[in-house]
Amino acid sequence: MQGNFTPNSEAHLHWQSTLLLNYIFAAKIFTALFGLASVGQFFLLIFAPKTQPGGVVLYTLPIVIGLLVFFEWAEVRSLRKHHESAVTRDEAYPAASIWLAAVLESIAPLVGFSLIGGLVGWQAALGGPPLVVAVLIPLVSILRLDPRICILQGVMGALGYWLMVGMALSQSNSEFLSEGPVLLIGKGVLLIVTGGLAGLIAQQNRRRLHEVIHALERR
Repeated sequence: MQGNFTPNSEAHLHWQSTLLLNYIFAAKIFTALFGLASVGQFFLLIFAPKTQPGGVVLYTLPIVIGLLVFFEWAEVRSLRKHHESAVTRDEAYPAASIWLAAVLESIAPLVGFSLIGGLVGWQAALGGPPLVVAVLIPLVSILRLDPRICILQGVMGALGYWLMVGMALSQSNSEFLSEGPVLLIGKGVLLIVTGGLAGLIAQQNRRRLHEVIHALERR
């Protein structure tokens, strides 16, 4: 999404620079968030009482989140280098990289759901920390000032959550449904609503920033 400023103008360079700073801040937050998640998963593997047998594959799941941490860290470094030259070079950061990060971030909670579900049980997994992370992801993406990303992450979070509910139904008995199927479906709807609200906030922030830079350009 472009700012519709005159190419190579001071306003356009300011717009690109501000977007890059926001991208950097969002990537830093995701790096910290997934770093904590990876450490927490390792502690879970070591110390959590296991109510059901876990396969070897479960022990690779924290590594998957660790790789995502490395990806976000590399994204921060790439964004910083791009920002250093943004003052003089009118070139937008590759959109494909931002969208790839958004998709990977949306998939990350599935790893947590699978790990907790495989070790402790699905009742704990479907209402545990991964659900909180799934809610936080589109909220952090407000910083990217792109409502499409927030909405995408909300929808992907909901689809992933419903996928985990289906897996739980196929792998265990119905004891975890003590919450009721309507409530479990409602949690997925909540993720979609969160993504939509985050998108509205991102759009408003983007519009206001656009107006401020336009006002400065006209002076």
